[in-house]
Amino acid sequence: KEAVGLKASKFKITFGPIIVLFDTTRAEKFLTYDTLKRLVSTQLRDADIIALNKVDAASKEKIEDSKEYVHLINPKAKIMELSSHTGEGLGSIVEAVRDLTVGD
Repeated sequence: KEAVGLKASKFKITFGPIIVLFDTTRAEKFLTYDTLKRLVSTQLRDADIIALNKVDAASKEKIEDSKEYVHLINPKAKIMELSSHTGEGLGSIVEAVRDLTVGD
């Protein structure tokens, strides 16, 4: 007996892309603790888009190290640079989400 009286076939459930913000300025700190490292790695593995955040405050070396790390964890994810402070990369992320959503 159906509690609501609606058949499941009437519904279409879709999920949008998963976006993970990765703080390039504190990556080393997070990755030194096993529990946090496991949590971060799990989130990165499930992501469709990984936004390397705070690129305006990080050195080029930290940004490149972050790219290498996230690529090792999830080579299929789109890795993008973002600065919430300056707005750098925000439009590109919106476009990437739109592309992934429309592509489904």
